[in-house]
Amino acid sequence: MTHPNTLESKSGHDSSRGSSVSIAPQTQSRIFERDELPYRVQRIRRRTPTIVEVWLAPVAASMPYLPGEYVLLEDRDQRVEQRSYSIANAQRSDDQISLLVTRIQGGQASDWIHERLRAGDEVILTGPYGTFVADPASSAPCLYLAGGSGLAPMRALLEAALQSSAQRSLTLISWLGPKPTCLTGSCSSAGRLRIRTSGSSAR
Repeated sequence: MTHPNTLESKSGHDSSRGSSVSIAPQTQSRIFERDELPYRVQRIRRRTPTIVEVWLAPVAASMPYLPGEYVLLEDRDQRVEQRSYSIANAQRSDDQISLLVTRIQGGQASDWIHERLRAGDEVILTGPYGTFVADPASSAPCLYLAGGSGLAPMRALLEAALQSSAQRSLTLISWLGPKPTCLTGSCSSAGRLRIRTSGSSAR
């Protein structure tokens, strides 16, 4: 069993399932309407041989969410089947959302994102969903375990934790490769965040 203060996420499945995380009562009672909103691709960056990072900006209204939640992504014409992706950043002043997408052999959605999606394209996000969120009342040390694109919700949670006033100890163990290249500079350079990596990004 995962300790309540240990957040675990693995590549290849939805990070909101099969994971244990301490949830505050006020977080459990917090319910959002499920929005279906248009977003525009700002940029796409290759992070590993099999993972790209997609940055999306709202066309009009933006989607409120908690770090650790996920969205459903589809093309504007609804020709590509919806797929769920964890949001990979804490909320920003420009309301942009980052997604880390792993290329799946024969996967319709991941093929579309890796091969055909371009900056300027419009997509549809639906959400947010999920219960893989942190307890805002906790100040205990926290250990984050992640592999592959499973780093996405961890990055959002870490960014939010580092932006908060709580001086808690944060440790990330990642199986992404020699170094966690999907982390933002603000996370990787933070003094109270320890990062340990294992394995190869090609796995």
